[in-house]
Amino acid sequence: MKILLSELIQASRVFNTKVFNIPMEFKLSYRLIKLTKKINSEVTDFEKARNELIKKYGKTDEKGITSVPKDKIEEFSKELEPVLAEELKMDISLIPYNLLEKSKIELSANDLIAIEKFIEEPIRGVLPKIKKEEVKEAEKKE
Repeated sequence: MKILLSELIQASRVFNTKVFNIPMEFKLSYRLIKLTKKINSEVTDFEKARNELIKKYGKTDEKGITSVPKDKIEEFSKELEPVLAEELKMDISLIPYNLLEKSKIELSANDLIAIEKFIEEPIRGVLPKIKKEEVKEAEKKE
């Protein structure tokens, strides 16, 4: 599978924060653990490199927290963005849609969009409908 590093980071957040806190059938749990280990390995490597970049452009405050000042954000972003746009090749097994459907995992449309590349069909035909509905619902609330 080919995926952008930025997409991998978004998927990692969903898998790590939304998916693992819910009891699920063993088969799904096992597949998600294997998938997430591979994803997290790539994301961890990126985070280490990003932290070095933050140190390069950042300033450390009196509390010991290093952040990139506004006047350095553009330079920082110019170095970071090409890395986020890198396409990675990953050898993974997709999660069967029917396993997710049977589980008690509740995900927003945005969560599904973030992880859709890791799910076998038929989810790809469903997502555009979900996204449009969520947008309409959000517009009503405003």
